[in-house]
Amino acid sequence: MLSSRLDAIVSLLDKNSIVADIGCDHGKLSVFLLKNKLAEKVFATDISSASLDKAKKLAKDEQVDNIMFFYGDGFSCLPQPVDAAVIAGMGGQVIANIIENDLAKTKLILQPMKDSDILYKKLFSLGFFVEKVVVIRESGRFYEIILAKPGSDTAFDYELPPIDRLLMNEDAHMFLEHKISVLKKALNGAYKANSIQGKKRFDEINRKIELIKEVIKNAYGE
Repeated sequence: MLSSRLDAIVSLLDKNSIVADIGCDHGKLSVFLLKNKLAEKVFATDISSASLDKAKKLAKDEQVDNIMFFYGDGFSCLPQPVDAAVIAGMGGQVIANIIENDLAKTKLILQPMKDSDILYKKLFSLGFFVEKVVVIRESGRFYEIILAKPGSDTAFDYELPPIDRLLMNEDAHMFLEHKISVLKKALNGAYKANSIQGKKRFDEINRKIELIKEVIKNAYGE
């Protein structure tokens, strides 16, 4: 049984021949993909030898073959290109650094723990198209899960997911309402700045708030 977060990752991944589970941790995702025939082979990597040992034990206990384990950083330890890669549970800056590798030019499922704006910007600069974003709320925290593929994209406001590609579900609704509350606090700070730069920031934040409100209105009639 996967968590809601991992379940959403799997839903975006679909079936693939070879999947890289970058930062596989305890190997739950790697094992699940093979047991459910969503991958023919998995390359499970981690920079923690202790985590790899736990992943190996899980694969053995579940009698799952076709997992190759690699100790190393990101894509650098992979023996060949893959059809898809999952990088979840790391900071946006860390993931942004990892996907600079040439082997990362494939279908990516990314789940940053923070700094998603940095990751969106990096995806754009590296020539990836953000195809879909799913928001999951788990244990009181919001997670953005990003499906990106090689291809040209148009620039967007990296502080928000590309709104036209955000799956509008209940969790996304709460996520956007949360974004509005955060932006309103920033709006108050910009107003108090009483400067040309502060006025510019005030107008920018206002624009973002109105954009989010319009998305919610179109989706829910609010």
